[in-house]
Amino acid sequence: MTNSSIRRPIIWSGLIIACVAFLLSAYLACKHAGICQSSVGCLIDGTDGCAELGRSEMSRFLGIPIAFFGVFYYAFVLACFARLLFKAPRDQSARTVTLLMTAVVFGVVIDGFLAYRNFMVLIVPCLLCFYTYVCQALILVLSGALFSIESKANREVGTLDTLGRSLLSAWPQYLGSVLATLAVIISLVAAASSAGGNTADRGVPLLNPEQVPAVLADFERETKPVGVSEAGLDSIEGSPDGYIVIHKWADFRCPHCLHMSQLLQYALQRWPGRIRVYYRHFPLDGSCNPAMRRDPTREWPGYSCTGARAALCAPAQNIFPALYHALFDLQERQIMIEPAVVQSIVQEFGGDWTEMQRCMQDPATDQKLLRDINQALAFEINSTPTVIVNGRMLPAGTPSTRAFIQVLDALVIQKEGAAAIEDFRRRHPDEAR
Repeated sequence: MTNSSIRRPIIWSGLIIACVAFLLSAYLACKHAGICQSSVGCLIDGTDGCAELGRSEMSRFLGIPIAFFGVFYYAFVLACFARLLFKAPRDQSARTVTLLMTAVVFGVVIDGFLAYRNFMVLIVPCLLCFYTYVCQALILVLSGALFSIESKANREVGTLDTLGRSLLSAWPQYLGSVLATLAVIISLVAAASSAGGNTADRGVPLLNPEQVPAVLADFERETKPVGVSEAGLDSIEGSPDGYIVIHKWADFRCPHCLHMSQLLQYALQRWPGRIRVYYRHFPLDGSCNPAMRRDPTREWPGYSCTGARAALCAPAQNIFPALYHALFDLQERQIMIEPAVVQSIVQEFGGDWTEMQRCMQDPATDQKLLRDINQALAFEINSTPTVIVNGRMLPAGTPSTRAFIQVLDALVIQKEGAAAIEDFRRRHPDEAR
């Protein structure tokens, strides 16, 4: 087989792989922008490592998500392969091949640094990033093969003079990659605008009473009954007499658990007096959860466990709901749950830090934590958040805001009828339409 016959399949392969990498980078940018909530392709032991990376300082350069640079880079590589395949005359391909190989080598060096931080620093690595690393490795092999073929046919390939001329004449690749990146950014901005911000903060129209039977039928069909115990639980928010009883298992470093926490706060405000929430713990950390395996030599070990112990001790000081949500809010501020941070929160809400320390170190607190963990394991819960509503366990992960709220609407309307609708309209005239 001649070099010429090998060249075209290599370029086609590079084009396809670069396209895949571009789409992966666009999806990652969407997650880091807070628009995409799906965990598809990102879950490790129930934690969305891609979203977790997006909340850390390591995901940004000069305040810009690194994923956006990745979108531009793979758009540029894609444009180079496309130019070789469709546009570049054979006598000018030396410039494009030289520019492509230079860009890919630069990209491999940057990815090597990012991969080190992803796998050696983060507790839960970003799987989308890993997929782009695989694409990058394949692109390197294909670009290297193409470079080898072209350099044998043209001695100008790889020279500094050719690289200089290619940098000046590659405006089609630059323009194409800029336009592709702008298209991704505009799409994300449009999605963010239509979403109206955090879905847990948006108003959801009150469910039409005629839809109540269908919503409850779907709820029963999509959930499974479990016998959850409330004995000894004091990590509660809402009305002690609420007839909608919710249990939520969560990890303080889980981004979707934060969203679920915000969604439950919205639900409590929507239907005051009707809901009580028990906040349960399933830290995705082997230092306190025997079902998890974690490397204790990595950075940030034990933070989820520290948060869980503090939350379990908070009810005794009458600061539970405030402390619980403050610990989750640390995610958005990119602050780790260290003892000094917990101390400042406890003291901010008027708690006794000395007593809190004693409680957090008490073996009885670890027994309470194991109670939550063991009950979760009995229900085959292995990811967070997991939510149980009136003894029925929802599918793992964060539910749709609208679907979850409509289930609660249906339960309230089923029990209280027109009185609940009138009460809601009085309190939320903008949402009762």
